[in-house]
Amino acid sequence: MFCNSNGIRISGPKLGRPKKDEVVDKHQEYVDSGIRNAVEGKFGEGKTSYGLRKIKARLKETSETIINLAFWVMNLNKRLRLLLLFLLFPQKNRKTEHEFYIEIRVRLTKTKYGGFKYARISSVN
Repeated sequence: MFCNSNGIRISGPKLGRPKKDEVVDKHQEYVDSGIRNAVEGKFGEGKTSYGLRKIKARLKETSETIINLAFWVMNLNKRLRLLLLFLLFPQKNRKTEHEFYIEIRVRLTKTKYGGFKYARISSVN
């Protein structure tokens, strides 16, 4: 399987009928759902605020470039907000928020009308 060979753990319930002696790790499911919510929230922010909903490019490379630029601007905007916060309110013992960075892989497939759609969006930690 591709995921196992590349060290990717699949979260969420398995398809099909559950086995009788299967043990479910509730804590790991809780952690995974929190990470998934953060990723889905960023995609929602990109669609509403940064124009990811309005991509009209016809070429695959152009669409991927637009998506990468939108996420680059989102990261830049967050860093500028943090810089402004530290410049306006300097404190010696400031507790910083925990950040995690997500590598996002986007695979586009061509539709029958000549455009592209998101076939697979996955995150790799």
